[in-house]
Amino acid sequence: MTWYFDKKTLGFPNSDASGERTLLIPDPDWVYDPESPEDTTPPLVRISNPHCKLPAEEHLIELSDDEYEYLFEGITRGLRAVLDDNERPILISAPQALALTKESVEANRLLAYAHPITGTDRLFSEVLRMQVMGEPEWEAIRDKAIERFHEIQGQLPWPEETTRKK
Repeated sequence: MTWYFDKKTLGFPNSDASGERTLLIPDPDWVYDPESPEDTTPPLVRISNPHCKLPAEEHLIELSDDEYEYLFEGITRGLRAVLDDNERPILISAPQALALTKESVEANRLLAYAHPITGTDRLFSEVLRMQVMGEPEWEAIRDKAIERFHEIQGQLPWPEETTRKK
């Protein structure tokens, strides 16, 4: 898996969740020659992955595992990842929080839903895949996804819900 830093969103897409940019497939133009003593395995060719969801390459900076862990840990401690003068991600103190708006809460919820490890999007996708493939026990994953969806909404309440609780 390859981690990236997205210059545009300041997020951390990865190749496992978004797909690799290219795939190796057997050469569709290869023809087996029964007369040839050569290997009967077709050579592999690299093609563009039509299902890749990574942002444009010019928006991404490839990170080592150590760089990703350092940045992610800093963010969990309240720091902010930004680009330095050399276009490399660094951590800085986060600015004071602005008043929350519905738009900012919705944006944060969407990020939380899409998180590759703790989000709900991958769970709902798995449920759909299992249903389409006729696999059993998709209901348990659906219930887990719904539970996590409600947890995220509870962690990121609408602004007026926050002010009403006081």
